[in-house]
Amino acid sequence: MFTTADLALIRNNLSLSTWLLIGAAIQSLIFAILPPRVAALPAICTLTLILAKNLLITGGYLKYPYLAGVYKGKATATLREGEDGDGKVAIFILGCYVEPVGLTSGLYPLGILAPGFNDILSNLQSMWAEAEADTTKSGLLGKSTSLLPLPLPTHPFSSSPTIINISYWHSLTHLHAFAQSPAHRSGWEWWSSQARKRYPYLGIMHETYEAPKGRWDNVYDGFGPVGMGALTRKVVMGNGEERVESRLVPAREGRLSTMKGRLGVGGE
Repeated sequence: MFTTADLALIRNNLSLSTWLLIGAAIQSLIFAILPPRVAALPAICTLTLILAKNLLITGGYLKYPYLAGVYKGKATATLREGEDGDGKVAIFILGCYVEPVGLTSGLYPLGILAPGFNDILSNLQSMWAEAEADTTKSGLLGKSTSLLPLPLPTHPFSSSPTIINISYWHSLTHLHAFAQSPAHRSGWEWWSSQARKRYPYLGIMHETYEAPKGRWDNVYDGFGPVGMGALTRKVVMGNGEERVESRLVPAREGRLSTMKGRLGVGGE
């Protein structure tokens, strides 16, 4: 069964022109097999259903599915001093991309089916699994993964399937330790010694930042879980059981309602 992320990756794997050609080929095949009046029904019925669903959602008769998981109201993600270090945050942005199907600038313009892409994903999964196995030791607060269809400068109507991981750490010291971990060293060795030359259509990137306490902020108002808003913490209940809860707390009133208040540099 495909997840939403899987379907999004497949969608972004093909360029717009490729999707249009696939649709045109399917429609041409249907017209070649069926009488014209019957052949037109699938497209007409699909468009009618889409329009009807949108009208029912607009009229409030159906729930808007994309609002599932959206935090209602204004909120902010917080760190608990002591439990989460000294309030300092290190941010590590790690991404990888591959040229989508339909381009000819690379040796294998096959998108996510291109040789080497699955190896990148496998290395990334190993790295994150190692860091998440013991977050107390690794200092990983959590991460948020997004799939971005980044535009290609030389192909304005195409985009590359790009996976972006935004991770949050207690400090750069923990992040440096992660860079020296077996899984990361293995992945980097594979990339630098093999993949960089063998797979010119693949690309990786990273950015690193560190913000001390009182120098970072976030607000989510009717927004889905992303970035720090997607982070969770483990809480030990009175009976000894562990429960995972969101780091988001209401920020509509009081000190957390203003940026100065959240940064701890002023009053409400």
